[in-house]
Amino acid sequence: YAPECGRFVSQDPIGLRGGLNLYQYAPNPLKYIDPLGLTATVGRWMGPAEYQQMLDTGTVVQSSTGTTHVAYPADIDAFGKQAKNGAMYVEFDVPEKSLVPTNEGWAKIVGPDSIEGRLAKRKGLPVPEMPTAENITVRGEKINGEVEAKC
Repeated sequence: YAPECGRFVSQDPIGLRGGLNLYQYAPNPLKYIDPLGLTATVGRWMGPAEYQQMLDTGTVVQSSTGTTHVAYPADIDAFGKQAKNGAMYVEFDVPEKSLVPTNEGWAKIVGPDSIEGRLAKRKGLPVPEMPTAENITVRGEKINGEVEAKC
């Protein structure tokens, strides 16, 4: 397999002897693993609109304050009691360098509209961007005041 072109470099590499294109295109397997440990799995309670926006854009959604708070490491019990009915608990992978630890079990993701982002813009420094979100998975929902985990 050659990840730079997304193709197998030899015909029928696993001997299935089938199909019209024996050099078939395939997704880059390196996208599904993190051999250097550069990503972190975080969790967040959110509504359906934020979830859909994250799926559509592939990035973490910036909150109204510009700072998005996440459970780090991911933990469905984090903020579960305070989550609104109908909210869903979503876990996703982000670049670890985008996380700023706040308290034990929590971190924040600083966006362009945050205090830090506005200050950087005013000083002519690089403005933080919202990071990519991968492996976005609903792990639970809050229904009738109860947190229901999904496998």
